[in-house]
Amino acid sequence: MAVAAEQARAFPEILALEGGAALAEYEIASGLGAFSAYSRRRAQVVRETLGRALRAPGGEAFAAVHGDSIIGYLLLVPAGIDQPWGRLGDPRVLEVGIEVARGHRGAGIAQALFRRAFARPEVESRIYVATGYVWCWDIEDTVIEAGIYADRLLALFARFGFRREWTNEPNVALEPLNFLAVRIGRDVPAALVNRFRLAQRGEQVT
Repeated sequence: MAVAAEQARAFPEILALEGGAALAEYEIASGLGAFSAYSRRRAQVVRETLGRALRAPGGEAFAAVHGDSIIGYLLLVPAGIDQPWGRLGDPRVLEVGIEVARGHRGAGIAQALFRRAFARPEVESRIYVATGYVWCWDIEDTVIEAGIYADRLLALFARFGFRREWTNEPNVALEPLNFLAVRIGRDVPAALVNRFRLAQRGEQVT
């Protein structure tokens, strides 16, 4: 019993996944799947999401691993063309996605994933974008109000250099609690920052 309790308290290993072969070594924890509303396909959806990130040019996936299971992940992927900053077509503009499994939240795993991903010098030459949508949050499990949940997410991002910023992107603007958080590295060229700002405001970028 003491051994089992100690294993349950053990902090997960934080890994940078290197391709689909590395991903195939691990199970997907039952507490993951918020973005698929915990459907019966939730494990498959999570695995496919991680796989797409690893296949994307410049995409990266970091995983919190406990035993043989992934219990959390952070994705850094090229911004999609469905977003105005993604239509810039610049590989230095990346979107952030993160999830920690039910039953493992509140233990600092999200912070550990961020520290692993954002402690590297190359992040200073990139722009990172995180969009928060209230309809994607697992508020039922946290049993807190959506506004408090949004504040906690923003506080997490702020610890790693993100700032909440205004945008008229339709999906973000649809709900007052939705947000855009942006981290602009200190080595990002001014020309790219200016183009990003135009896209952020919904202006035409040439």
